[in-house]
Amino acid sequence: FGLSCKVEGSDYVSVLKWDGSDTEHSLLTNIPKHQPLEPGTTVYTSGYSQSFPEGIAVGSIAEREKSADDSFLAYRVRLSTHFPSLKYVYVLKSAYREERRAIETPQEMRHP
Repeated sequence: FGLSCKVEGSDYVSVLKWDGSDTEHSLLTNIPKHQPLEPGTTVYTSGYSQSFPEGIAVGSIAEREKSADDSFLAYRVRLSTHFPSLKYVYVLKSAYREERRAIETPQEMRHP
């Protein structure tokens, strides 16, 4: 699962990925090398997702990690939600899902 995110004080969009090994942490990737991050910096949803609106805090920077791509930095993020303790979750259905999809899909990709 990958979630489009932004970091407090920056407009760069990055990707938060969970590898399934640790329920308290996830990996933030695609951070430009000239944009080092400090521990404790908050990570938010970017709004570039149909599933999550912009500005939801998902965690904070814990430490720098080795990146799979030498052109970017990666950071371990301590998640705001303690997933093992969740008892209830809500799934919301968007009343305007099809309309939004039609607007966001480029004209050349739409079916007649």
